[in-house]
Amino acid sequence: MSSNFLDQKLLQDIKNSGKWISQNSAILVFHGIGNQKPFETLDSFVRGLLDAYIHAGFEENKFHLIHEFATHQQGDKIWYENIIRIKYGQSPYYLDCYEFYWADKTEDKVSWNDMQEWIDTITTGAENFYQDKVEYAQKFKDDSIFFQDGKFRKGLYKTSLKLIGITIPMFGKITNNILALFRYIPFGGSFIYNLFYSKEQSKSKKLTNILGDIVAYNSPDPKNKLFKIRREIQVDATKSIKYLIEKKQNSGSKYQYDKIIISAHSLGTQIAFDGLNSIDHKIALGDIDRENIENLLGFITFGSHLDKAAFFFREQTQKDEYIKAQIKQDFYTFKQKTYPINYKFKVENRLTSKLTNIQWRNYYDINDPVSGELDYYTNVTNIRCDYIDYNPKEKKNILFYIRHLYPFTHSYYWSDKRLYKDIIIGYLN
Repeated sequence: MSSNFLDQKLLQDIKNSGKWISQNSAILVFHGIGNQKPFETLDSFVRGLLDAYIHAGFEENKFHLIHEFATHQQGDKIWYENIIRIKYGQSPYYLDCYEFYWADKTEDKVSWNDMQEWIDTITTGAENFYQDKVEYAQKFKDDSIFFQDGKFRKGLYKTSLKLIGITIPMFGKITNNILALFRYIPFGGSFIYNLFYSKEQSKSKKLTNILGDIVAYNSPDPKNKLFKIRREIQVDATKSIKYLIEKKQNSGSKYQYDKIIISAHSLGTQIAFDGLNSIDHKIALGDIDRENIENLLGFITFGSHLDKAAFFFREQTQKDEYIKAQIKQDFYTFKQKTYPINYKFKVENRLTSKLTNIQWRNYYDINDPVSGELDYYTNVTNIRCDYIDYNPKEKKNILFYIRHLYPFTHSYYWSDKRLYKDIIIGYLN
């Protein structure tokens, strides 16, 4: 399903009616890949939200921001979580903004060999997935140079990943070798070397860790050391969402939040998706201390690669492994499209989704090669941001995608007032 931004006049109507939010609400924001620092994501999101409100006519001097803390304890371990609470005027209702920070879990964890092994594994997984789902690829006309007439181009896909996997780590080595030549220049060579060395080291490390984030979180083999990193992040994401759902006011009987929004960017959309899938399991198994969860939650993704990573969610099985195949298929219940497959014996699935109707809005841009429409999931509203003008009838070949790598719009969403207004109109009011 494809759509546009909600009618922006609605936000002015909300302001004119004097209506702030009418329920205590929380937003949990997941950051994406990159050299992320704690509180950067929280800072960007809260500023973007406030700017959208003020741009719509809400009075700046009526906003009141409070730095709150949540105390967590597990065994003897105690830690504190930073929260930004937003209040407006005399309204008793507040919006609490949380950040899910995961960059420290993947930093410097992936070697060059890990990258190459991952590329080989993922390429095979992609080929198998799209061979099995060829009718869906043709139906959705996957918007990528890796598809031609609905057919997955494995060779181009693998070559592209290999090139990225080799180029990024080699970038640092080549730069260091060039800089080393300056050390032999008399009278000032060492100064030039020291001046640029640390900067180039930092850039190289950032590029390597960007790819490392993707590899670390998408290791499909449970025996691989990197799978433990993925599992740890997944568990923490689930705990964070569960905490907001079950949190009560001052240890009383009333729940803290009447509305909870999960917002995520880039690789963070996959982490948030996994967390919601685990919450779906816990609801089905009676492991959530609250009813009517579906009415509480909303899901927002921007710069998401979830369609491109659809095959990450499934370990491919052999044709005769119909029991294993169904176990794997049944594990991902949240927003999954069902694929009609005739098995020798059908295994009844008791782990049915309880979060089918959660409102999910996905924002993407043509100049952001990471993102795109999400077609392999149910009940998703896709919104194209159109940061750069383009001709929709232009033939999408390799030259098309090269031209649309600049400007690279993957981070533009954070400052897009339309997106924040959409959140306010569609989720908070």
